[in-house]
Amino acid sequence: MLQNFLTKVFGKKEDRDAKQFVPQVDEINRLETKINQFNMALSRFKHNEVEKFIKDDSVSLILGDNIFFGHGLVEMLSNSIKIGLATGRFSRFTFE
Repeated sequence: MLQNFLTKVFGKKEDRDAKQFVPQVDEINRLETKINQFNMALSRFKHNEVEKFIKDDSVSLILGDNIFFGHGLVEMLSNSIKIGLATGRFSRFTFE
């Protein structure tokens, strides 16, 4: 009974211990938001620079899950699919 009374007055030790980390957690969350904003801005910059570099050239570039391509890639892939469907043989485009 005394323990319950003291817990109600002073709270649990775990809760008191956790409170000391609240400022650090808030700072980490604030920094995470800024880092995410920076990464998004950097991604937009890279996207614009890659598009300027490729222009209308007949090349493609894959960076992570982004595919950049110049003139003719869509038609080439579309024709490849049509040929594959007609013949049952498909092409695989890879680079290692």
